[in-house]
Amino acid sequence: MQNVQWLALLGGVLGGAVVYWFLRLCSHLSHGGIGGGDIKLISALTCLIGLYGGFSVLLFAQLTAVVLVLVLLALRRITMKESIAFAPFFYLGLLITVFLGSF
Repeated sequence: MQNVQWLALLGGVLGGAVVYWFLRLCSHLSHGGIGGGDIKLISALTCLIGLYGGFSVLLFAQLTAVVLVLVLLALRRITMKESIAFAPFFYLGLLITVFLGSF
């Protein structure tokens, strides 16, 4: 039983590291388009729910952000040059992932 717990812990830590370095690369390629806090937050979430769950959170966070931005652009509340905080979308992505059980 203890071996299973250690393997789960190791998997979570390795998953968090994979997501961290993947998003650091994306941030570098986008010239700072992804903030360091966002990278650390999703890496920590990935450590908790595993690699598959981390990418699921990231997917659902991006989908909900796109929907909201399209609505705000249509209502002319924001322009294309404005930025929005992404951390609340990670929370929504986490809720969707847990609700659907996709981790």
